Amino acid sequence: MIHNIIDRRKRPHRWKLIDAIVEPNWHDNSVADSDKAEATQGEIDYEERKGLSVADAIAWAKAFPFPVTIYLYDEGEVALPSQQHITSDLIGPTRSEARTMGKTEAGAEYRLATGASPS
Repeated sequence: MIHNIIDRRKRPHRWKLIDAIVEPNWHDNSVADSDKAEATQGEIDYEERKGLSVADAIAWAKAFPFPVTIYLYDEGEVALPSQQHITSDLIGPTRSEARTMGKTEAGAEYRLATGASPS
């Protein structure tokens, strides 16, 4: 189920072929002023699809059995799927914050932001 849509397309009127990333909605908890979602376990870190329509991307994201954020990109713009959608305002917890939060809460947003696992 979709809880949020982040449209990162530079060409927002192109809808036939785009790229999309879906990740659990709770990954957004580290973003300042975001709504907070309950952390869950057992779901994906992220998934990506390339070369699909906006309608197909939305249908794909709606089919997940847990709340997701879907990121939309211009076709061919998703080069590093685990880090491409992370901007300076979305960097995830620091290593010390992740230790305080624990692996369950820090989860994938730490890996997405740093490429490392919390220790």
